[in-house]
Amino acid sequence: MYTALNAWLAGQPGNVNLVPITFNGIEAVLGFGLPPTARRRSQWWENNPFGHSQALAWLNAGFVTEQVDVLNETLAFRRAD
Repeated sequence: MYTALNAWLAGQPGNVNLVPITFNGIEAVLGFGLPPTARRRSQWWENNPFGHSQALAWLNAGFVTEQVDVLNETLAFRRAD
């Protein structure tokens, strides 16, 4: 379901360590809308791969989420160490 996000993050240049993005920007990458929970609960963006296909998408691309701001609908993907 989130393979487009995985591919987009995996395609980021190797010298890019931080990718700030809006929720609308993520929806543009995905080609579909985020679930309402993503806009209401910062927990949806946690870096927990167990049972969370969205987290697997960014973790498998080598990124983690940070600076999640559900009020302003922004976050950043940071390249994992």
